[in-house]
Amino acid sequence: MKNASVLMLMELLAATLMGLSIESVGWAQEAGKESKAQPSASAVVPDLYDDFSDGRYEKRTGKDPWGRPLPEWKVVDGSFEVKDGCLQGVRNPCSRIRMRSAVAYGTWEWKYRYPAGTIHLHGVPMHSTGCMFIQVDDAKPDAAKGYWWGGKNDTHLWFQRRDGGGGHAKQLLHDHPNNWGVSNPTDDRWHTVTITRDAKGAFTLYQDGELVTDGAGGFFKDVVDDTFKTSQYLWVQSVGSGPGGDANLPQVDDFKVWEGKVLPPTAFAERMKRTAGKINVLIDQKHTCGYWTLLHYYKSLLEMIEQRGAVLKVVNQAKLSPELLENFDVYVVFPLAGGYSPEEAAALVQFVQRGGRALVFGGTGEVAKDNAVNSWLKEFGLSFRPVGGSDLWTEIVAHPLTEGVKSVHGLGCTYLDVKDPAKALISSKNGAAVAVFEGKGRIVCIADEWPLMLARQGGRNKPATDMPEEGIASTKYDHKKLAENIAAWLAAPVNK
Repeated sequence: MKNASVLMLMELLAATLMGLSIESVGWAQEAGKESKAQPSASAVVPDLYDDFSDGRYEKRTGKDPWGRPLPEWKVVDGSFEVKDGCLQGVRNPCSRIRMRSAVAYGTWEWKYRYPAGTIHLHGVPMHSTGCMFIQVDDAKPDAAKGYWWGGKNDTHLWFQRRDGGGGHAKQLLHDHPNNWGVSNPTDDRWHTVTITRDAKGAFTLYQDGELVTDGAGGFFKDVVDDTFKTSQYLWVQSVGSGPGGDANLPQVDDFKVWEGKVLPPTAFAERMKRTAGKINVLIDQKHTCGYWTLLHYYKSLLEMIEQRGAVLKVVNQAKLSPELLENFDVYVVFPLAGGYSPEEAAALVQFVQRGGRALVFGGTGEVAKDNAVNSWLKEFGLSFRPVGGSDLWTEIVAHPLTEGVKSVHGLGCTYLDVKDPAKALISSKNGAAVAVFEGKGRIVCIADEWPLMLARQGGRNKPATDMPEEGIASTKYDHKKLAENIAAWLAAPVNK
């Protein structure tokens, strides 16, 4: 499962996000099966490579793209299989596998993916994956010394030094979802991890081509730890527990290791370039509440947009600038966390004024802060105000966005103050819930995210009780129709 354009490697989760052609910083995937990676003339040949193209992990029969035998792995705990061209643990709850690797300085890269059903929110079972890319001794993984990257499907991601014996682990990075960093994505799609270590012992960690941040929002860069200077093994862990067990275990693929070479991932700017002939949509994960695994909960809405000829690209940490936004036609931000800089707010105003379109969700108290979305929405007569509680939206104004919509059920609304030239389209007794600006550009604001989300799962295949009529799939309210109208309105041909 490789894409010829993806230079990176070691990711740990499986399959495709149900056909969505979403390109993130550092990864791209087309609907259906990806083609195996092929080296380019200018590519730096890795010293170690495995894409599991021979369908096995031991007693190998295949060769890598450079004609070398694929490496041998040994199962330490549990069991593994090669499924759909990638490595997957098959024993619940924990499987571990390792191979010989003497590389202690250089670049490590791999791909990972959490399959559908592994979301660890509101009662769904825990799954995790990890890679000790430097193990200095011959101990079993729990007692091993070395450096470890890991992630859980509750969006936690961490990077640590393990000192052996099952004891102390020094956290070099721990990115909690409430800190809105580049957390461990749980979106049923492939992601890429890149770790470099220079001759001085300075580590730099990238996810999907962007520098990973620490919990305080600072970049995780040049964190020096030279405690361990040698390596014997590289090993991978796959954990699954509870219902679904084996079927939902994470997957890993495309391991690459370059000894002594510090090779940052492909330039961010290259990945953000406009895709010709498409409506280019920028999904802003940087300013989105990390609690929402956006490519999972908003899958149906994003599919509707993509089916209308759009290509979706995710940005996690990059600053919103006129130069970046110039590559896009549509800007999407889900329930907000974290503010915009004055420069970012100005760039978004300019984006809309030149003909760009935006979809903005309320739903959290963050929207009303001075540096939040109101800092640029106010230029177009729109602003959110926090008001809590469940509400029914039934006051409808005729518009292409409201065609076929009679009622919508919101859960935790942040209503809108609407001034000329903006216009309220859907309201309740408490205020405007859907409002638009239409000029050269377009903006649609939604007071609550719940109606357009997939139903949260309180257990396997059991709708959560706190979800109003199963969100976008509601049979009682017109949530799906509203989502379809929004997708069509945003993805219509753009004249800029």
